[in-house]
Amino acid sequence: FIIYSFPLINISAAVFCARMYINREKSAARRLLYYGCCLHIVANLLATAAFLYAGARNYPGGDAIAHLQWTQRVDANKPVSVYIDNACAQTGVSRFMQLYDAWE
Repeated sequence: FIIYSFPLINISAAVFCARMYINREKSAARRLLYYGCCLHIVANLLATAAFLYAGARNYPGGDAIAHLQWTQRVDANKPVSVYIDNACAQTGVSRFMQLYDAWE
């Protein structure tokens, strides 16, 4: 149910930031709040980038199969058999990442 509340939270945050932008010249406190909003947006972007990087590194099996395909790119037509067991599949290896038709 939390996913349905994000648009409402975003709308209220956007209205607050817009009000701080419009009224930023009225007082020093409002200017400080406006700079706080700007700093919060930058911090949010940096945190999102960090979490995105961490999430991309969350599946080492996907990196392993990508590295295997990169090392075998010269012999792309050579038949190679790669066994994907349950533990490997849980770490991100899948047939969707298969680049070469000759691989089994």
